[in-house]
Amino acid sequence: PVKQMPTLSADNNNENEGAKNRKDKNNIVDGKNSHSSKSKNKPKIYSSSDEVVEEVIESKTTPAPKKAESSDDYYDGWTKEDVAQLISRIGSALPKNDTLKYVSRVEKLNWEQVAFGQYSSSECKEKWKIIEKKIRGYRILQEVLADAKVWLEHPWMDFYRGGKNKNRHPDMPKKPLTSYMIFYMKKKESITKENPGIGLTSLSKIIADKFNKLSPKKKAKYNKLANAMREKYQEDMQKFFQDHPGEGEKIMNAAKYKKAPILGVPGPDKPLPPLKLFLKDKIKQHKDEKDFNQALLIQQCKEKWKSMSSKKKMPWIRWAQEAEMKYLEELKSYQAENPSFEMPKFKSVLSKAEKKVLQRMEGKPEKPPGSAYGLFSKLMLKDPDLRAKYNTPKERMQEIAKMWKDVPKIEKDGYAEQVKHLLENYKLEYASYLESLPEDKREEELASNLPKRKAKVEDPAIKSAQKRPKIEKKATKAVENEKVVIEDLLAKEPKTPCGSSFDLFEEEMKRKGLSSRKIKKAWEDSSEIIKQKYETKLEALR
Repeated sequence: PVKQMPTLSADNNNENEGAKNRKDKNNIVDGKNSHSSKSKNKPKIYSSSDEVVEEVIESKTTPAPKKAESSDDYYDGWTKEDVAQLISRIGSALPKNDTLKYVSRVEKLNWEQVAFGQYSSSECKEKWKIIEKKIRGYRILQEVLADAKVWLEHPWMDFYRGGKNKNRHPDMPKKPLTSYMIFYMKKKESITKENPGIGLTSLSKIIADKFNKLSPKKKAKYNKLANAMREKYQEDMQKFFQDHPGEGEKIMNAAKYKKAPILGVPGPDKPLPPLKLFLKDKIKQHKDEKDFNQALLIQQCKEKWKSMSSKKKMPWIRWAQEAEMKYLEELKSYQAENPSFEMPKFKSVLSKAEKKVLQRMEGKPEKPPGSAYGLFSKLMLKDPDLRAKYNTPKERMQEIAKMWKDVPKIEKDGYAEQVKHLLENYKLEYASYLESLPEDKREEELASNLPKRKAKVEDPAIKSAQKRPKIEKKATKAVENEKVVIEDLLAKEPKTPCGSSFDLFEEEMKRKGLSSRKIKKAWEDSSEIIKQKYETKLEALR
């Protein structure tokens, strides 16, 4: 017998239909199509000869796993190392004690200084604009409280007060006035009353002229006042450092402030100049002392360095020279290993005076003055009375120039004869010094003494002209002279007269700046009398 399928009641059919309608209604309300939903209802159909039964089975499709993003995808084509270097270089390009809003500073920053490698200044700036959008730009209270803790130790600080001395300690003594500034402050009020409405520039010019015209005796009075103020300032500064050791350290740190090194820039460390080596050595000697004050020690050592003799400075000058030579060798070897490395611009750590001291110690003779007045000036500058009377080198030289005018002619001739002998001795000593040098050093020495004009010649045509033998030069000169004579004769040759009256008219009108079209029109509009006039002129020229 055939098994009969169970007959569903009308209630069950209504219930199934109701469930289906409710589901369709929900799909419409959500605004989603059943085909596009993640969970789709797939009807499974059972059929018989009499009825159709639908069974709704919900089957959830599992989503495909997401592909893990690489960390480099966040940098938009840049590597993490490049972005780190960009941030570092932006920090290095910031000015000292920057107080601008970051938005303004970004626009005013020197992006040429930030550019590196394959990235131009505009690319670096554009990249930073993308980065700053992902970073919080406002400050939270916790960060403001950190600044408040710093302010607590320095309550005289005021960020909004402005000025370069806004963080200056109120007890710190002010720097002393120069002799000119003492004179300026004394005369300012009286000159302002005499010239109402005068500007600061004009006022400064008048006072400067008056100060320059002062007699040496009156200037000495102002110099004495300035020296007294300077001495008092130094005493007050020593007392200030003793009372406020923390401030002394702060001043020292500000004095030796350097921009942060740019990360990623290769190459050996730069050498230190002699003075810094001297300071470093003295700090090392005294740093373990009980009452050690680094700022005060640096100030005292700088004063001592100024008064030290060349002989006592020699050890630090030699150390600086050796460090410089080592640095240059390391640079060359580094460049050989890294061809893409660009050699940085290097300025010697030795000053001109320090180089002279080093050369003198190595046996190089000192070049004597080239004139009688030069010798007289050199001797007078050593006079202690002159140094005591005049503080600045300019004032001393002005006084020496006046003294030279009063020197009798016989004494001037004596100075000239002395210069002659000194130069002869110098030539002999310099020749023996050159012979004592190694070949490479000798070439450097000779190159350093070449005139600057000759050293700068780089044009191959000029160089080849300089290397020509004398005979060729004479021949060239003769040819040039012949050319000059021919050109002179051609210039004196009379001009060929014009072919027609119109040509003569045209020539005169061109001198007046008229164009060819206007000249032609003017000729056509001219009367017969004017044309006849030019005919007469043409006949006279012929």
